Amino acid sequence: MNRMTWIKGREPQKSIEVKVGKYKAEFTRERTIHESYWSIYLGENKVITATIDQIWGDSLTPTRALENATKAYGREVLSRIENKGLSEVRYLLTGK
Repeated sequence: MNRMTWIKGREPQKSIEVKVGKYKAEFTRERTIHESYWSIYLGENKVITATIDQIWGDSLTPTRALENATKAYGREVLSRIENKGLSEVRYLLTGK
């Protein structure tokens, strides 16, 4: 599989953290887009880890990856968890 790298000069921050209510989301940028991921915590417990590759699947592009690597995206995920529930959002992000 061809591993996409971040667009030079437009790479997201190495890490991003946002909090909404009792949840926290942390983005970690790795060397490739496919290896980069979001971790979702309830308190101190990690409840979801989803790579950008899992989130987008075959629709992944560098532009979509950049859109996912933002505080706004993290806040949106956490807001959806609060509104739709953890299980539904876990399935949307990971397919599991």
